[in-house]
Amino acid sequence: MKSGLILSVIEITGNSACITAENGQRVYQRIVAAMNKNQIIELSFNNIRYMTPAFLNAAIGQLYSVFDQEVICSRLKIKDIERSGSS
Repeated sequence: MKSGLILSVIEITGNSACITAENGQRVYQRIVAAMNKNQIIELSFNNIRYMTPAFLNAAIGQLYSVFDQEVICSRLKIKDIERSGSS
């Protein structure tokens, strides 16, 4: 297994509001490229203010049509994500 790679969602999309499937597709493509190289990916949502299901499905959901759940869980780590409604 190769070393880890930090992917910043805001750097990939250029926007703190992740609302479009097109932006999600950009993130997805970067994740797939790294996973195909057997890299461990830390996907950082630092400074992301809004996300929609369309974005998340494009960025992460469609990974499940390419990789097994075990592969995704072992290679993709999500960080810097805030839960709405937390105090």
